[in-house]
Amino acid sequence: FSNQNARGILYNPGFQNHNFTIFKDFAITENQRIQFRAEAYNWPNHPNWNGADTNPRSPTFGKIQTKSSERQLQFALRYQF
Repeated sequence: FSNQNARGILYNPGFQNHNFTIFKDFAITENQRIQFRAEAYNWPNHPNWNGADTNPRSPTFGKIQTKSSERQLQFALRYQF
């Protein structure tokens, strides 16, 4: 794109989300098991930037000032019978 063709266009950043799950089953008896699970949402802790300010009268016009998607970890035990 030349500057003339891209005039008036605000580009917002893309969105990335990488999740990770690992689990292990432990046998107690023949019919009973316990499962341990560890889950990580957005495990590399990559920031997802929100859109740019599109109000031309705002002093922050065209700037991205907020983000979302912090890393979240979750652990669980599951009893199966």
